Amino acid sequence: MLFSRCIQDYLKYVEEEKGLSSTTIDNYGYELKRFHQYFTERGVELAPKDVKLQEIHRYITWLREDRGYKPASVKRVLSIIRSFFNYLVWTGACGLEENPALNLPMVQAQKKLPQVMSPAETRKFLQGIKKVSNFPTRDYAIFLLFLQACCRLQELQQLKLSSVDLDKGKVEIKGLRGVRRVPLTLEACRALDDYLNVRLFLQGTDHLFVNPAGFPMSKPGISSLFKSLAKKTGVYRKGLSVHKLRHTCLVLKLQDGLNMNTLQKIAGHANPSSTHIYRKVVEMQKVRERAMSVKEEAEEEKQM
Repeated sequence: MLFSRCIQDYLKYVEEEKGLSSTTIDNYGYELKRFHQYFTERGVELAPKDVKLQEIHRYITWLREDRGYKPASVKRVLSIIRSFFNYLVWTGACGLEENPALNLPMVQAQKKLPQVMSPAETRKFLQGIKKVSNFPTRDYAIFLLFLQACCRLQELQQLKLSSVDLDKGKVEIKGLRGVRRVPLTLEACRALDDYLNVRLFLQGTDHLFVNPAGFPMSKPGISSLFKSLAKKTGVYRKGLSVHKLRHTCLVLKLQDGLNMNTLQKIAGHANPSSTHIYRKVVEMQKVRERAMSVKEEAEEEKQM
C-alpha cells in the first residue's frame, strides 16, 4: 500500500475513532507527510513496511540539526510517528508486523508553564476594547467569555445562540470529551445580552458570534482580532495568542479560590495533571511577587 494512502487511512481513523480536533488532525497529517517527503526528496521511495529504526533515527537527527527542532517538538513528532505505525501494525495494513519506532529512546522535554496575562493586563485589555474596537459590544463579549468560561478557540467559534442561557447564567460548551456547562458572572451575562441586542440576524445562521456581514466568525478571524486588539490596547507581547486567554482564565479562577476538581471540569481536562500545572503558575507568580517586594524594599532603604 502506498505511504500516502496509509497516512490518509490513519488520519481518518484518528478523526472518527479518537475524536481529535481538526487542528490536531491537520498537525498529524503535516508531520507524517513531511516524514514521507524527507525520503522521497532524497530519492528513496519507501513503503511503510520498509521503514526501519535507522531511517526514523536519521529523520529525527535531521529535525534536530537542520530544522532546529527543540526537544518538546521532537517528542511530539516521535509520538505521532509511533502512533501511526502502531495503527498500521494493529490493522495489519502494509504487511507491517512490528512498529519500527518502538525502540527509539524517549525524548526528555522540560514542560513549560503556560504563558498568562496578569490581572492588570486583563483589565487593561478588556477596558481598552471598548475604546479601540470597531465592534466593541461584540468584541468585549467575545473576549470576556474567553476569560470567564475558559473555552478553547474552536469551542468559542462553534458556540450557537442556543448555547447561552442568560436566565440561568450558564453557557454550554461542546468540547472533545462531551458537553460542559460553565456558570457565567453577571458581567458576562450583561455583555452577552448587550451583544445580542445589536447582533445581525441572518436566516440560517445560528452561530453566536458573527462578522459584520452576519456570517459565522472563523477561527483565524478571531485569532487575528485578538492580536490586533492586544496591540492596540498595549498588552501584546511575543508569544501571546488567543489560547493564552484560556490559560489566564484558569489561573484567575484558581487565584479566586476555585478547587482543583471544579477547575478540571470547567477546563474539560481528562487528565488531572493538565489542570495541576496551573497551580504551579500561581506558585511561580507568588515567588515573583515576593522577589519584587523584596527588591522594592531594598531600594527604599537605599533612598533613606
